[in-house]
Amino acid sequence: MEPRDRRGETPARPIAEADGTTPGRSPCTNHHAGHAPHWIQVFHSRSPDEEPPVIGRLLEASDDGTVVVSAGGRTYRLWNHEPRRLAATAAANDGEIALSYRWKLLRTRHESGWACFSVCAAEDGDRGLCAWHRD
Repeated sequence: MEPRDRRGETPARPIAEADGTTPGRSPCTNHHAGHAPHWIQVFHSRSPDEEPPVIGRLLEASDDGTVVVSAGGRTYRLWNHEPRRLAATAAANDGEIALSYRWKLLRTRHESGWACFSVCAAEDGDRGLCAWHRD
């Protein structure tokens, strides 16, 4: 039996599939918004004291990292360093996502639980490079 959180759901965790159906996770270890989600970010976003994530839809994911989602009656222009992986994972759920904007976390269901993606505003100029790009 798979472990469950306090809400009875499978815990959120990043995925790294190598089966060709979902692009594998990058080796980035940069925990700035838009890069690799940090476990503390994931943990706090699921706290019972927090607003629950808003269910929405992925509308667009561009190669430049721009991700457009509709959630809670609003449209968000976000950025993530793995837009292809995000789009492929969300496509398996007909584009359904859950957005925790306070924690800059977008998640989508996956066969083993939740796939988590850190996001920031698309206009945020302080995104930084992925950790493997640094000298």
